[in-house]
Amino acid sequence: MISTLAFRNFAFRPWRTALLFAGYGIGAFTIPFLLRGFDISLVQASSAYGLVGGLSAALGTGLGGWLADRTSKRSKRSHVLIPAVGLIASAPLYVLTFAQTALLPMALLIIVPAVIHYFYLGPTWGLTSNMVESRMRATATAILLLIINLIGLGLGPTVVGGLSDLFAQTAFGAGDYAAACPGGRALPGSPTAQAAACRTASFEGVKHAIMAASLVYVWAGLHYLRAGRTLTRDLEVAPG
Repeated sequence: MISTLAFRNFAFRPWRTALLFAGYGIGAFTIPFLLRGFDISLVQASSAYGLVGGLSAALGTGLGGWLADRTSKRSKRSHVLIPAVGLIASAPLYVLTFAQTALLPMALLIIVPAVIHYFYLGPTWGLTSNMVESRMRATATAILLLIINLIGLGLGPTVVGGLSDLFAQTAFGAGDYAAACPGGRALPGSPTAQAAACRTASFEGVKHAIMAASLVYVWAGLHYLRAGRTLTRDLEVAPG
């Protein structure tokens, strides 16, 4: 019987890292980022986001799980070290990606961080199952999903949206951005200069909000490293 205390110790680490807080927040604003900063349609932005996101998630999840299993023969800690490396390395790469001013270099750059940040997914769910008895695995998964969604989906988009407005106000300069640019657009009949200022501020706001949220992956990776200090003991079979 695997100790349920070990599961509790592990399960509550992901929300402390705010991993899905960043993921859901960035995901909610990537399409607005593309629409505000580049001359593409909603269909093009949505298709590109879905294609890159879906393929990256599939490849990163499979590759992360494979790497963790291969290296776990030498150390069980690889199940948290592989996610840690992927998350920490992805943060600066995401910042570099969203700092681009042209679509082509952005599309080429985003592939690497989009893949390696998903290294956490396979090992995390594997450890969730391995830390409890087989009869408890569905409940353990449900608890982890509840924690992830309460923090990630519940707060991530809200906080990133708030940061976007804050950064947009800074970029807008004098005047009230929220009043002058509701929804990121100038009021009907506004002068051309005002409309341009609203577009620029809204784009800068969402760009810097996404870049800031990307840095949370470093925090997440550090908590995975911290989990590695006790993982071998957590995975030991507890006495009857």
